[in-house]
Amino acid sequence: ALTRYAHSPSPIRRYADLVVHRALIAGCGLGDGAAQLGHGALEELGERVSRAERRAQAAERAALSRYVAAHLADQVGAVFEGRIAAINAVGLFVTLVDSGAEGFVKLSALPGPWRAHPAGHAIEGPRRLALGDTLRVRLIDCAPTTGALLLAPDWPQAPQRATRARVARRDRRRKN
Repeated sequence: ALTRYAHSPSPIRRYADLVVHRALIAGCGLGDGAAQLGHGALEELGERVSRAERRAQAAERAALSRYVAAHLADQVGAVFEGRIAAINAVGLFVTLVDSGAEGFVKLSALPGPWRAHPAGHAIEGPRRLALGDTLRVRLIDCAPTTGALLLAPDWPQAPQRATRARVARRDRRRKN
């Protein structure tokens, strides 16, 4: 056994770890490193292992989102605290704080006109929403077979307009 070694925590990478360990043993003259692989074979092996790892990660994410959606299926209509994780031209991806589940808020579900910031990190409308902002959302629909969660913001449909009394109070506070 070696006192020092390279290690990757992914189970998919265990074979790659074994190949690296054998090459290190042979390269350092510490014993028989078993069959030597050429540079081309090592590169091809690395690509194959990386593809397998990416497929495994995608399958794990899909399975997890399905389990979370199944868990939340009976909570349609419930309100959750979320954090905006991504923004695109048609909506927001929101990660629920309590469960880590990710759902989608359509821009059309937001009251008022909205436009995406050119850099893609915010949208602007009656208020500004940016990556990392917290947002109260309501679970509108849940599809456990696909792991999809449809969310809507939990705020009034129309932004509150300032009344004369509210404007007068605000003006008095500013004078003081």
